[in-house]
Amino acid sequence: MGRTPKRVKKCSGCGEPLSCHKAGQYGKHCQGVAKDPPADKQPIELEDPNPKSAMDVLEQRKAELEKAIAEAELRNEVAALEKRLGALKSSGPTPPSGEAKQTGPKVSTSAEEAATLGAALHLGPGDLTLDHLRMNKELVTRVNENYPDLEFVTPDSKKAPAKGPASQLCLLDRQVAASKRSAFATGTYNNLRTQWRSFLLFCEYFGLPALPTDVPTLARYAQFLSRSCKSPDTIKIYVHGVRQLHLFHGLTAPPANAFDLKLVLTSLSRHSAHVSQQKLPITPSILLRLRSLLDLRRPLHATLWAAFCVGFFTLLRKSNLVPPSGTAFSPDKHLARESIQLTADGLMVHVKWSKTRQFRQRVLQLPVSAIPGHPLCPRQAVLNMLHLLPAKDSSPAFLVPASGGGLVSLTHATFVSHLKTLLEAAGLPSAQYSGHSFRRGGATFAWRCGADSNTIKLLGDWSSDAYEVYLDSSLEQRRSFGKHLADTISRGLLG
Repeated sequence: MGRTPKRVKKCSGCGEPLSCHKAGQYGKHCQGVAKDPPADKQPIELEDPNPKSAMDVLEQRKAELEKAIAEAELRNEVAALEKRLGALKSSGPTPPSGEAKQTGPKVSTSAEEAATLGAALHLGPGDLTLDHLRMNKELVTRVNENYPDLEFVTPDSKKAPAKGPASQLCLLDRQVAASKRSAFATGTYNNLRTQWRSFLLFCEYFGLPALPTDVPTLARYAQFLSRSCKSPDTIKIYVHGVRQLHLFHGLTAPPANAFDLKLVLTSLSRHSAHVSQQKLPITPSILLRLRSLLDLRRPLHATLWAAFCVGFFTLLRKSNLVPPSGTAFSPDKHLARESIQLTADGLMVHVKWSKTRQFRQRVLQLPVSAIPGHPLCPRQAVLNMLHLLPAKDSSPAFLVPASGGGLVSLTHATFVSHLKTLLEAAGLPSAQYSGHSFRRGGATFAWRCGADSNTIKLLGDWSSDAYEVYLDSSLEQRRSFGKHLADTISRGLLG
């Protein structure tokens, strides 16, 4: 009699052998063993019925790049902080405040030390820099204690009299201090405070006279700044800030043309490897390339294009075109909807405030001509934006849809960010352009078209001849000049 075959145990749920199941996956609730479909029945990848637009792809790529850049910058900052910490540890402790101050740094007479001092422009990693002083908390505390009136605030250590002439005099002192602070624009005053604090930290560390100071101290300070400042012009600005500090305190500053100081500044300029890098101008051809990447039926794109055109054709500064942030918008400083008026032949842009008109002496009117039928027509760009994004006259001129609904002002950061995204998509080096490229591009194009330099200066609201650095002559213009000289000589006109 043959042996009875062994009974195969099956799953009570799907009826398949238990050997086909993984441990714990069989039972009355089992739906069956998953099997791979045959090769000829693999799922088909369907195309997205709503493919992303080129702008959406670029914005996604931009977000990825910004994240990668942020991580790289964070790594660099951490590495720089570790390097500074090591330099601070190696430079030795700050002299305690109780010690007698030196009248100047100790000078060695050894040949090795003299060679080091003679090569002051070739600085090693162990040299003390301005950043080291700013990170020294003990030093910063001493400066704050020794110069409590650095920001021109009347100290409150003595209680003001309740009434009488003395009370009124105290009130006047406070008002004078407030007037001195508000005499400068906020950015200018903040820059001055940075320069003053830097000088006082330097003098406190080395035990040098600060108020009033002297020419040797200023010469040493200029040399010290060369360790941190790449541009000689920046060093000159910091030195000039010392003179301002003296004037604000009613003191006589050392002469700016002092021989020793001039020698040091001239040497730093001569040996500096710093080359000023100006941003490239936006040209009409570049504007056309940017326009081809935009969908002007979309509100964001319409606003960007209107801002690009207005910035190019009016030569406006970024401080007038858009605010630094949504909360910082002021209709007295930045373009509002009412600042841009549609006319029969173009636009009329009204500028109430500018870098050179801080006291609102008068409103600057900038007429912009239409270019009917042309893709670069500024009137059509603004008209399209107004149609897609209607708003009150007091609203910012350039509005964009907010993520949570409603409209918010286009800011300088978002303006430049979108500009760089479009430049990258157009195959242009975005790092070489900025929001200022429209101002420079408009001025350069006007000059190449034969506009008078005085007219460019007037329309661009320049109070000096600084606008001349914006004007780039084309290679064709320079070649025509050389050809004109050659033709004149060939005709026998030798003068």
